[in-house]
Amino acid sequence: MWYWHELIDMLAIVSLFAAGWRYVGNALDGASLLTRRAVLGLATGAGAVAAMLLATEIADGIHIDFRNAFLAVGALFGGPVGAAAGAAIAILFLIATGAHALGAQIAALCLASLVGVAFQYSTRTRRASGTHILVLSLLIAGGQWLALSIGPQSVAPSVVLMATAVSFGVTSLLGLVVWRRLASSDEARLMRAALHQSPDLIYVKDAASRITFANFNMASFHGVDHPQKLVGKTDFDLSDADHARELFDEEQAMMRTGKPVLDRKESITDSDGVQRWFESSKSAVYSADGRILGMAGVTR
Repeated sequence: MWYWHELIDMLAIVSLFAAGWRYVGNALDGASLLTRRAVLGLATGAGAVAAMLLATEIADGIHIDFRNAFLAVGALFGGPVGAAAGAAIAILFLIATGAHALGAQIAALCLASLVGVAFQYSTRTRRASGTHILVLSLLIAGGQWLALSIGPQSVAPSVVLMATAVSFGVTSLLGLVVWRRLASSDEARLMRAALHQSPDLIYVKDAASRITFANFNMASFHGVDHPQKLVGKTDFDLSDADHARELFDEEQAMMRTGKPVLDRKESITDSDGVQRWFESSKSAVYSADGRILGMAGVTR
């Protein structure tokens, strides 16, 4: 049956979108809200184009795809900026390919985007929730059902039902993918904000003892104006060779054994050349499957 192929194709597109959005989302963590929404719109617009390229003929002269699912989700989480970016990509594709019934297709794209924007505005200052995703999915699926049911050509009821179900599933899955990534990003921002407010020197290093995160007090102690300037550096870049070797060996031993370093007293010379005494604690950071990824440390 046609719908198994369509379902597999759509799941492949959604999977690619999920993987791509996770990667892009990580890269955009420090970007402005406007930039993040614009990129989300462009990504969902690209997804809509991929869906159109995989359109399936279900009856003589009748093709279906799930472009509206991508555009509606992009608008739900990207607002007017995401909606405009996504719709622009899809519309340019339709124009470039000389699509049949161009005006009607553009109107349908715009309507799906406007529905997503309306839901985005209904959330006011809150992030869209699972309920919003569910209702939006029902509306997009309902639109799919309506378009097939009242069209000029007859489509088998079983085909209409399956297309409607797949539309609902694709919209829901896309919504959950974006929602979860944005929620994770918000949690990370809150955590970073809390760490930056701490009076202690806080840092995270990878398995090679390179700094991957430092708070503002850590940056100030080492004489730089922003923590990002410490990323990628090691103690060999920040301390004298003997002290750096001592810290490196200690951290590497800790990451081999998993045994934490607790309340270790050490003398450190700050960026002004003043020798100060500190107390440091360090522990290994584990992946979900139990591998040691690096370490986190606090010096006070």
